[in-house]
Amino acid sequence: VAFKHFVVEPKTRPNELAAPGFEPLKNVAAHFASPYGDIISAWRVDEGQTLYAVLVPFNSSATIILPCDENQQAEVVNGEGAVRVDGARSDAVVYEVGSGAWTFCVSDK
Repeated sequence: VAFKHFVVEPKTRPNELAAPGFEPLKNVAAHFASPYGDIISAWRVDEGQTLYAVLVPFNSSATIILPCDENQQAEVVNGEGAVRVDGARSDAVVYEVGSGAWTFCVSDK
């Protein structure tokens, strides 16, 4: 069944946040009603850090891919049991998570 496992990969690099002639986005939120329950993804850029929030419905799992380069650090702010997949990507951090509400922060070192 679809959405038993899904991928969240927000595009939050500066060159991905604005169309020519427009101000860059500062926050985004999205919602999807899956067969297992609501999937929610949101992010906010704020003073050198980006906060990401993801809701994974009961009995589901997700791969969370967050833009993060060598000058940044990522941490799990809220949620237990996230598994960081080291070395999966050079331009991002990858977490495997289960059901629940998750908050991550990517900030400058």
